[in-house]
Amino acid sequence: MNCFTRENGNVTGFYDPATQTYSALDTLTKKVVKPRLSGLLGKTIKKLIPTYQYAGLDGINECYNVPPSPRYLAPINGLPNCLDYIMPYNNTSPVNYYIEYGFFNDSTGESTRKYFMIINRYYSEASYHEIGLKSLGGFINWKLTNYVDSISTTLQAIDGKAYFHATIHIGDAKLYRAIPVVLYGGDLSYNETISGTNTLDDTMTIESGATLTISGTYNTNANILLKREVTSLLQQEGILTFPMAVLYLYLSADKSYSNNTRIL
Repeated sequence: MNCFTRENGNVTGFYDPATQTYSALDTLTKKVVKPRLSGLLGKTIKKLIPTYQYAGLDGINECYNVPPSPRYLAPINGLPNCLDYIMPYNNTSPVNYYIEYGFFNDSTGESTRKYFMIINRYYSEASYHEIGLKSLGGFINWKLTNYVDSISTTLQAIDGKAYFHATIHIGDAKLYRAIPVVLYGGDLSYNETISGTNTLDDTMTIESGATLTISGTYNTNANILLKREVTSLLQQEGILTFPMAVLYLYLSADKSYSNNTRIL
């Protein structure tokens, strides 16, 4: 696009030489696009590997009535898909809904690290969305990170599925990542049991009222913070090791262990 252009009386570039004023496109670029690309979103997406996108007719091109009901997304060409559905949320009238989405991997190639981007087309008619996730088997607590707003929250996976609500304005997009809290850190907000051998790579906070049950070996390379009123039960001869980390207990924390637990 030409940065200095005027067509049929309408400014289509960054600057209008006739009036010597900058356009809304210039403001959008400076105040929205540039900060995103120079911030967490830009730094993250440069390191990701695109795997597949559902664009155009392969995306969502539907009219949703009130109340909307999920229309489950089928994988194309048998490719895996962590998105279960995307639909309008809180719409009070029927809306035309146009969504494109895509998936990424990072350099680890770990299947438990799920990246996806959702684009709300400029001719869509909804800005509030309910987004369903699937293929979250093996873990209960999943840390969801929104790379545009730099916000993280914990989702509870039930039977490998979870959902969340998001604001993605018309013509905008957001990049997300979902990862298991017990592997990569975050807030453990719901009771969880892990078995086999697992390793924690970043700081994890066990929230009040949540219980982490360890039935195998749990190697912690990062700190674990226990909030007040939390009871950490390590059962079935679970082994908790701290080769590179520290277990922090808040002063009011209540900690109890089963008779078969060993802490090394």
